[in-house]
Amino acid sequence: MLRMEADGLLRLPPARPAPPPFDSTVFSAASAPGPLLTGSRGDLGEIRLAVCTGTAQTRLWNELMLRYHYIGYERPVGANLRYLAYAGSRLLAALGFGAAAWSLAPRDRFIGWTPAQRQARLHLVVNNSRLVILPGIATSCPPRYMSWGTSICSVA
Repeated sequence: MLRMEADGLLRLPPARPAPPPFDSTVFSAASAPGPLLTGSRGDLGEIRLAVCTGTAQTRLWNELMLRYHYIGYERPVGANLRYLAYAGSRLLAALGFGAAAWSLAPRDRFIGWTPAQRQARLHLVVNNSRLVILPGIATSCPPRYMSWGTSICSVA
């Protein structure tokens, strides 16, 4: 688009200032690992999901991703929702969801969508973009962390 503007084909609005970079040098106590939590899933009691709506929750989510996710933190693109999962007051996990890819042939074949059906129903599909189960969270079935982490989304 910059090239088209240089050629006089269009005029772009002034550039917006870049947001301040996320400070990765200092981690807060809120994202520090808690004591080891052992037992079964049932011992955790009710798990609740909190949508990150304010600046403090969003900063905590970003910090958790930066500190613990193997990819780290990158600003999400497009429509997205961020959640924090709690058992009582104990922070367990951070989850992120984004809009589904517009066109994904294997998914569309698996679902059996025609192009018209995909266009009409794509808004019903989401993409799990991030999941972090915090250090110190251990249950009697550690290999099942990923399914446990995504299954807590059914609470919402």
